[in-house]
Amino acid sequence: MKTKLSLLILLLLACEETREGPTEPPALPEGPVPLVEVSLGFGNVPVEGEVFLSPPVGSENWRYEIDLDEDGRIDQQGILGLGIGFRYRFTTPGIHRIRTNLTGPEDRTVEVASLVVANDEGPIQILAVGQVTPVHPEWVSFEGIAMSHSGDALFVANYSGGSLHRLNPANLSVTGVIEEMSYSIEGISVSPKDSFLFAAYKYHHAASVELASFEIDRFFARGVGGKFFIQAVDERHALIGGEGPLGLVDMRTGETVDQFRAPGAEFTNTLHFALSPDAATAAVIVYDGAYSLHIIDVATLESLRTIPLGRMAYPRTLAFHPQGDRLYVIGHEDWGASFAVFDLRSGETLREVPLGRIFCSGYCVASPAATLLSGRYVAFEWGGGAYFIDTELDLPLYSIPPLGCYCGFSVTASPVEDAFYFLRSDGLVQKIAIED
Repeated sequence: MKTKLSLLILLLLACEETREGPTEPPALPEGPVPLVEVSLGFGNVPVEGEVFLSPPVGSENWRYEIDLDEDGRIDQQGILGLGIGFRYRFTTPGIHRIRTNLTGPEDRTVEVASLVVANDEGPIQILAVGQVTPVHPEWVSFEGIAMSHSGDALFVANYSGGSLHRLNPANLSVTGVIEEMSYSIEGISVSPKDSFLFAAYKYHHAASVELASFEIDRFFARGVGGKFFIQAVDERHALIGGEGPLGLVDMRTGETVDQFRAPGAEFTNTLHFALSPDAATAAVIVYDGAYSLHIIDVATLESLRTIPLGRMAYPRTLAFHPQGDRLYVIGHEDWGASFAVFDLRSGETLREVPLGRIFCSGYCVASPAATLLSGRYVAFEWGGGAYFIDTELDLPLYSIPPLGCYCGFSVTASPVEDAFYFLRSDGLVQKIAIED
């Protein structure tokens, strides 16, 4: 919140000095300040919502002015009273800025800038489409997607049919299949040197596939660890978490080498985790009766610090900003979905954008977020659709409309070009670029 004195007082103070130095400006009058919020910060054209001005006790006599689109024209003004709800409607795609000026006692002035993004699907370009059909078409529920680090092979996993499919990334044609991967395969990840593909299963099993021969190397039961998400850390080990503990698993023996425990907890249930760009730390969503967000050391799996979640009651999916200093989280409150940006140094919430209706994020999804090679956009799955976060603006700028519950849309990114690969639950694969 930005507070300023009137221009006249500022000019007088700037000119007035004593022998001890410039005179300190007088303290601003203390007291409650009205809260300004928008009901919807992102949506498809036309975007409709309200600017809410909520005055706490003692600020009912503040005056307000609302300027939509910062065109210099006051669209609504008056005295707050018990509160104001002013409707807006934007029909042009892009970023719309709403400026609210509040004036209180003794010329106390507060300016609040709000952003509303109207989705434009034009820049979302579908470069290739493929359909993966398993041997038993009635057993279809694709969840896992991963790409080799060389960029020459894309892999997708069928949960229901227990199959692993290798695709050509250029035209999305199937170039190989392992049918006997076993039922309930979920997350998959390729080791850094492309020697193995590691897989995690719903019922706490795991497998490794030798990529040179494209054959199963090992299949075993794990003692502890989650089940949805997996991230290879070298040619032998992987982090596995999601609906259970986050553990470092030896993918040659099946042994859990170590696991993350929140400070003071006997058992830590992790919902999602993401590696930092340098892979030295990870962000972990924990649920132990309440949600919390931890930054952990990957080498020791110890918590370094927690990040306050602000108003986000139910965090679901997260990703690091490409510079590693900020964290993106998508989740929801009781009133709807939201996107938030957290500063990892200060722990502050830098931005929170209400996204509207809640969808079943994460259903049939083992890879819910990915970052482009250039770092320009981060893609988040949400209810069978996706949000594309502009990392220069820290804003959701484009989206693919959600399909609703019971349809996943797992995502990975190419390591050799700026392109995302999306996997729908029915086996549809799409290669997508953002051409803006």
